[in-house]
Amino acid sequence: MCKSGTMTRMRLAPFMLRHAVTVVCVPICMLFSACASEQTVDNFDRVSEGMSMDQVHEELGPPSSTWQLNSAEHGIDGARHQWGDNLSSVASSAMYRDSAPERVYSVTFDKNGQVVSKSYPLWAEPK
Repeated sequence: MCKSGTMTRMRLAPFMLRHAVTVVCVPICMLFSACASEQTVDNFDRVSEGMSMDQVHEELGPPSSTWQLNSAEHGIDGARHQWGDNLSSVASSAMYRDSAPERVYSVTFDKNGQVVSKSYPLWAEPK
C-alpha cells in the first residue's frame, strides 16, 4: 500500500505543478494588463463638463477606481473616477492623488457630483 501511495503522489506532482503555474500566473497577468472596457473607450468623448456622476456612469460603466479629493491637498473638493486601471496605475494614484495617471481614462467631479474635467490616457486620442 505504501508503494501505490507513493506512485500516486509521483503521478500527481507534474499535474499539480502544471496547474499551480496556471493558477498563479493568470491572475498576475490579468492585474498588469487591465484595460478600459469597450464601452468606456467608445463613449468617453460624450463626457462633458457639467454632466452628473450618474450620467457619466451610464455612458462609461462603473469606474475601476475612485479617489476622494479635498481642496487642501488637491485644489478641489470632490472625486476622481478612473477607468482602465491596473495595479501600476492604482499605485500611482495612491501616491499622487492630485494628478490623474497618464495610463487611464479619468473624470474629476466637484463636491456636487458634476464633471469639472476629464483626461485621456496617453495612448488614446480624442475623436
